[in-house]
Amino acid sequence: MAHVQGISYNCSVSHRTDCNTSAAGQKVEPKLEMTILIAFVEEVLVVVEEVLVFVEEVLAFIEEVLVFVEEVLVFVEEVLVFVEVVEEVLVVVEEVVEVPVSVEEVLAFVEEVLVFVEEVLVFVEEVLVFVEEVLVIVEVVEEVLVVVEEVVEVLVSVEEVLAFVEEVLVFIEEVLVFVEEVLVFVEEVLVIVEETKKKKQLGSTVTADNNNTGTHRDTVRVSRDDSAPCSSPPPPASPPSPPHVFPCPRHPPPIPPSSPSSTLTAPRRRGRLSFSGAMVDVSKWPLFSLLDAEELPTVRQACVFGTSANEAIYITHGNEVFVVGLNSSSCLGTGDSLSTIVPKKLDFLRGKKVVSLSYGSGPHVLLATDDGQLFAWGHNGYSQIGNGTTNQGLTPVLITSNLPNKKVTEVACGSHHSMALTLDGEVFAWGYNNCGQIGSGSTANQPYPRKVTGSLQGKTAVAITCGQTSSMTVIENGEVYGWGYNGNGQLGIGNNGNQLTPCRLAALQGLCIQQIVSGYGHCLALTDEGLLYSWGANTYGQLGTGNKSNHLSPTQIMADKERVVEVAACHSTHTSAAKTQSGQVYMWGQCRGQSIVWPHLTHFVNTDDVFACFATPSVMWRLMSVEHDDFLTVTEALRKEFDSPETSDLKFSVDGKCIHVHKAVLKIRCEHFRSMFRSQWTEDQQEVIEIGQFSYPVYRSFLQFLYTDTVDLPPEDAIGLLDLATSYCENRLKRLCQQIIKRGITVENAFTLLSAAIRYDAEDLEVFCFRFCVNHLTQVTQTSAFWQVDGAMLKEFISKASRCGAFKN
Repeated sequence: MAHVQGISYNCSVSHRTDCNTSAAGQKVEPKLEMTILIAFVEEVLVVVEEVLVFVEEVLAFIEEVLVFVEEVLVFVEEVLVFVEVVEEVLVVVEEVVEVPVSVEEVLAFVEEVLVFVEEVLVFVEEVLVFVEEVLVIVEVVEEVLVVVEEVVEVLVSVEEVLAFVEEVLVFIEEVLVFVEEVLVFVEEVLVIVEETKKKKQLGSTVTADNNNTGTHRDTVRVSRDDSAPCSSPPPPASPPSPPHVFPCPRHPPPIPPSSPSSTLTAPRRRGRLSFSGAMVDVSKWPLFSLLDAEELPTVRQACVFGTSANEAIYITHGNEVFVVGLNSSSCLGTGDSLSTIVPKKLDFLRGKKVVSLSYGSGPHVLLATDDGQLFAWGHNGYSQIGNGTTNQGLTPVLITSNLPNKKVTEVACGSHHSMALTLDGEVFAWGYNNCGQIGSGSTANQPYPRKVTGSLQGKTAVAITCGQTSSMTVIENGEVYGWGYNGNGQLGIGNNGNQLTPCRLAALQGLCIQQIVSGYGHCLALTDEGLLYSWGANTYGQLGTGNKSNHLSPTQIMADKERVVEVAACHSTHTSAAKTQSGQVYMWGQCRGQSIVWPHLTHFVNTDDVFACFATPSVMWRLMSVEHDDFLTVTEALRKEFDSPETSDLKFSVDGKCIHVHKAVLKIRCEHFRSMFRSQWTEDQQEVIEIGQFSYPVYRSFLQFLYTDTVDLPPEDAIGLLDLATSYCENRLKRLCQQIIKRGITVENAFTLLSAAIRYDAEDLEVFCFRFCVNHLTQVTQTSAFWQVDGAMLKEFISKASRCGAFKN
């Protein structure tokens, strides 16, 4: 109970009011003291309950000890009985000795007696051990008795505490009486303020300003009191409050770096791009955040790839190719293996208009241009570049071997193999061939592009796609052929045997496939009637069949949904997506670690967003064409129209300079202006309002905040803006100002900022500034600002700093 007795009634703490509280804050202080006292009483009662529980436990233990002692006594009685039995045995032995018996019988009897004696000795040893345990218990009982004596003393202390509680209750009653008096005083103050406000409104200065247009404009000077945005204006100055109590820092936070000017803004998009006709937030792919606002509009095509979506290629409207990212296996084609967060231009591809691009797992990259040229670079351990070697492709290489006079229109990459589709419908494949994915009839790697024949001989292909180690193609009549690895049924031919040459999917007979895509080990096919089929691996539900069982043949899914117009999958993911005729986007499969076995309706506007937000890795499943949209969002339009004379319907005159605004925006964004323009305020009828209590930079920054949700001011001006935010009850603006001030705090201005934080009721900023001053106490006390504050505040600061140990050696 030492900690209970050690609590003293030294709880004098000042309490500041918020915007809607009377300035007579010092008279509400006893209410806080009452709260602290009640909390203290509750703590005392908790301690008393704990003590009573402990006493009950001690008494229960004593009862157990007594029971044990009784058991010991019973055992001792049994021992005495046993001793008596032994004595009787000895008497019998003596009698037996007198009786003539044979020697053998005597010896046998003696042996039995010796055995019996040994058992008695063992029993005696157990009794001795038991006695030792009893002695230990006796010592414990003695300790318990000591504790009980201390508990008795504690109970005496509890009686003293209860007496103190009664005194506290009496004090609380006195506090309540005092609070009632304070409330009466506040009501009187409010009446005085209302009368003062009416007098000032009647005495407002209204001047006529006739311009060349003949429009009558009134200029109204708004005083500090008139600008108060709260439901009740602030009351007049109250009697001096008690010295301010500073918070004591235990663990000061890190100090933000100082800066002469800081800009804070609410989170917003860096830009919008329209991919395939739908608006896409490019910030969903983090690599695009490396592009500034001037670079984004130049992007025409883009692709994000890599094992962790950590590489990107984009093409500008000027047909310049840029790369950025980790550069694994030199997949960026920059001539080295160095990573870059600054986009680099591939001069080798300058002026080339890209029509198709794909990537592997190494990764390696294939690129086809509008004139039919094929370029490749990156990982080449299996000759997947197609240049006849296994050397890394540091820069783009033009691939011409076995492609004489051929124009490549589409490319596709598996894990380590490559495919190309030519203008005349021929399919070429090369690279890794361990499962027959090249379609050559063997499993030997292919270092150069090789035409895929077999069942495709004489047929015209119109589309190609690759899984990790499988290949698929669609011919002009809508038939589908597959070859390569088939362990999960990804070829859709009804079995799981690998195919070294193209094999037709008989299950799709009679259907005209319009689009086909491959995932890691599964496929999706879309017919010209909007029907969707899936087959292959289904470990993560990527087939969308409602279970996780592999399917060796195509199975129709989304039959109960409307017509599907697009499907999406990628060989490096287990994610699937589809878009319907009305623009609804569904996703299923592995989605951020979850296995979604049914197509799930999302709020996305295109399938690309599914891979940006839910695929692992978050790569792009295709080369995306970018369409720029010049349409401004509401936020962008408001930002543009701030301080625009052409559209404004109100002006603020500050320090002789005008700021053009819109009443509607001010009413929507600020409660102060909403009251001003909705009530019978004089300003509601004016077209020019003059502001005298705030500087031009401060007031302009405030109005700009209402349009842009950003603040751009140096810390010195941010103090004035903090004053304005306090007057107008703009709490979010207060927080932004406090952050700017924190970032700009220095030894020279620390005490000035501390004074401002106290003056404007910025508690968080006050704690921060006080901790900064304590951490740099020697330097702060040598500044002029430290000695210019009022004496009461200086004394309180020194007192509080000393209590926090600031002056210890």
